[in-house]
Formats: sequence, structure tokens, C-alpha cells
Amino acid sequence: MKHSFLCLAFLLLTATCVFSQTTKDSTWIEQFKIFRDGIYHHDKETVKQFFDFPIKGDYCWSYARMNIANDDKATDNALQKLEKNISPLTEKLFDLYFDQIFSKEFISSLIKIKTKELFQKREIETPELSADKVYAYKIIAKFETESKILTLNFLIYPKIKSTEYNTPLKTDSKFKWKNILNLQYEQGKKKVQCSV
Repeated sequence: MKHSFLCLAFLLLTATCVFSQTTKDSTWIEQFKIFRDGIYHHDKETVKQFFDFPIKGDYCWSYARMNIANDDKATDNALQKLEKNISPLTEKLFDLYFDQIFSKEFISSLIKIKTKELFQKREIETPELSADKVYAYKIIAKFETESKILTLNFLIYPKIKSTEYNTPLKTDSKFKWKNILNLQYEQGKKKVQCSV
């Protein structure tokens, strides 16, 4: 198995995904399906119901900056300013930068999550997908039954053997992660655990 050289947990970095408070065990997986479908269909209104705005922190802006077109200097400058000012992610900014926050690579991995398997096993890994000739990506999804925390770890890593890690990696790829992040969504509570 490839080592995770570069890792990004499912983003919005300090966001809270709000799942409904019920005792029914299957509620969390149904809520996840709605969330996933909303992202896939770019349904901002559906996706927004899973977040409490404003969301503190600057890491979402670092991530969003990695997902803009190379020639889009205006968006890059705007996101750079938000990152520098450690601006919270407001609902208005969420709408404006939805496509940068939820990259096509993230969405490609997200739709590969088999919900029936996740519900049964409580932890799964999506197939590895290729971002380009240098990088691959996948999501590791885990649901903690006792705490009712669903964690989606979005990993991007170089397609190199572990013995090659001492060799500097030279690439023009846009994937140059600066942080290792972990985000957990707790069902029924407005709580986030984020580590860098």
C-alpha cells in the first residue's frame, strides 16, 4: 500500500456537518447520501444544511486556492486575501467558492463511497484514482458508532514507491499540500475536531 505522503482530510476544515438527532441507527448513512448527492449535483442549498456558518479558520482557503484554474488570477488573489486574513467561511463565501472547496478530485472520490458497505463495515476506503501522472487520491471513510462521528479523510499522495521518498519530487502538478488535516463530523452535536 502506498504511504500517504500528502494528506488532506475532507475539507471545509473547521466545518460542522450536522446530522439529525435520532436514535435510529441508519439515519447517519441516509444523511450522508443526501450530503454526497448534494455535492455531486452542486446543490449548494442542500449541502449548506450540513454546516454551521461562519466556519472559523484559514485552511479551507489554502485548499480552495489549490483548486482554481491556472489562469484565474482574480479568484486566486481573492482566496489569497481570505487566507491571509484568516477569514471565516461565511454562507456567502461558501456559495461563491463552492467549486474550489469541493474539487473535482474530491467529488470523484466521494461518489465512489459505497454506502451499503460503509454502513455495514463502518470503515471503508475508496479505490485509488489518478489525478495526473504523479498523484493519486482516495477517501477513507469511518463511522464511530459510539460517538456517532463520521470522518472522511481525503488523501492525495505521489505515485512513488516508499523507497523513493528520499528523492525530491519535481512536478508541475497543482497538488502541493502544505498541511496534514483531520476533520471529524459528530452526529447530533455541533462539534469539530481538527488537527494540523
